Amino acid sequence: MATRTAMTRIFTTCMEHWTANEAAAMDGGDPEGVHQLRVGLRRFRSALTLFAPLLPPEQPASIKEDARWAVQELNAARDWDVFLGEMVPPVSAARGEAMFTPLRDAAEAQRARGYDGVGAMLRSERYGAFMARLRVWLTEQAAPHEVESDGPKNDGPKNDGSGDDGSGDDGSGDDGSGDDGPANDAHGSLDAPVTVYAQTTLAKRHKKALKRGKGFDTLTSEQRHRVRIALKKLRYATEFFQSLFPGKRTQTYLARLKRLQDDLGHLNDVAVADRLLRELIAASSDGHKVDLALAAGQVQGWYARGVTILEPDTRRDWSSFRKSKRFWTKRADPSVVES
Repeated sequence: MATRTAMTRIFTTCMEHWTANEAAAMDGGDPEGVHQLRVGLRRFRSALTLFAPLLPPEQPASIKEDARWAVQELNAARDWDVFLGEMVPPVSAARGEAMFTPLRDAAEAQRARGYDGVGAMLRSERYGAFMARLRVWLTEQAAPHEVESDGPKNDGPKNDGSGDDGSGDDGSGDDGSGDDGPANDAHGSLDAPVTVYAQTTLAKRHKKALKRGKGFDTLTSEQRHRVRIALKKLRYATEFFQSLFPGKRTQTYLARLKRLQDDLGHLNDVAVADRLLRELIAASSDGHKVDLALAAGQVQGWYARGVTILEPDTRRDWSSFRKSKRFWTKRADPSVVES
């Protein structure tokens, strides 16, 4: 399969993933709507960075900027969904629900504002123009070669598994640097076999993740945040190209990567929760500050202890990932690619 075909298929599948969740996100009744809309957009942004070395720099610039904007408009709703649905419940169940009523009420108000923003974004002229421009661009990318019909497709993962549901970074897990592969040699042609580009890209992203994680046990929180971002890039690339390299080695690598990413993603969720708690207290009236501060202290204390307990597992999962065999060095199946 040519790289052009694989690239267009990946872009299209990402778009289909998020557009299938627009109605659910607008409704707001199920947090999965916003979550899956956001996952699809983030995967698309990662794919843009993945294939950036093969595209003229100016070509996808406006599309990339609009995709970033769309993700940013989803961040607040998703942050509050995670806070209310995942971070507060274990603490309130153990400490007593009554103490957390003021905190929940304040957070629910913020979540409602976040969902108002989601609806406004999806109904906006900018989003409509973005989608129209994107569909034209995808058609252009497939030319002059018709997209092949062989090979499996999917709608993306049910959950990106990153543990990164907060907006502690730009929302994509990619810095947009486009440094994943060579652009102007035999390995960098859109008409070359995708397996060559996949092997080059996976090797570079794996190497960068290991470099970020050197001396893992002694890294600061900010340094581990950078490790998490590198792992997220690697995870997306691995999922895009995994069907080219069928077998146990690929699945073992991906399982270890997911486990480590979940560990570091939880740390990010804790950091986002801490930020949201501080925002709630700062925005509250004097009459509610004490109640909010008491509940916030319970949440912060709970997760501070949890992070300490998790540390040995995180270190072990890093060690396990470092020892993983590079699955892309074996013979690939050139006929398929899935996103």
